[in-house]
Amino acid sequence: MGVALSISRIIIAYTLASLPHLLHYIFPASNNKTLVERRTPETRHDMMEAEGCSESFNSSTFDALEWRMPILNNVMEALADVDTHTVGVYGLSDEIKDTLFQRVCRRIYRDGLFDVVLIATVRTTRPDAMKIQNDIARQLGFAFTEKSSSKRADELTQRLKNERKVLIILCDVFKGFDLKKVGIPIGAHHRGCKILVSSFNEEALYNYLHAQKIFMV
Repeated sequence: MGVALSISRIIIAYTLASLPHLLHYIFPASNNKTLVERRTPETRHDMMEAEGCSESFNSSTFDALEWRMPILNNVMEALADVDTHTVGVYGLSDEIKDTLFQRVCRRIYRDGLFDVVLIATVRTTRPDAMKIQNDIARQLGFAFTEKSSSKRADELTQRLKNERKVLIILCDVFKGFDLKKVGIPIGAHHRGCKILVSSFNEEALYNYLHAQKIFMV
């Protein structure tokens, strides 16, 4: 398969409690025609109601704290670095982390840094590999043929390798887990695949997921 379009496409999937206002800021009303065409107005409205999404969001929290602004550029530089495949962001404020990720996704959309962006929320001390697999597969429009987690991981790996440049955002990681068991190929397994992870603490990013570049917000 692969990406045959001349412009980058970004696939954003809403999951409960993950970046609830992302759609409005990445795809303003004047620019979201392609995404909206995939859903009826009723479907989009029901989805937003169910997940607590709002059409308005005050991102002044991030703007007001000027010392955090360079972090956005640092994260973008890390994602563009060919030798970096895992980037971590940690801090206690969910609002600031969410706003930072909104800005990152808008930059990606603007600059065409990745062909596909996928989002999964972890938010548990015992990450569920199959849930993460389902979240990613759903955004890719991909259906598993296998039932076991390990075989599904192989399927997902092969599907992700069809994407030339893909970013997977993992939100609210409390404890590390084996990306290979989920089916996320990085490094030598797929140099075009990168991971951006948010967490409450640096230890989860450094000791568990071995993030190469970590930023505090």
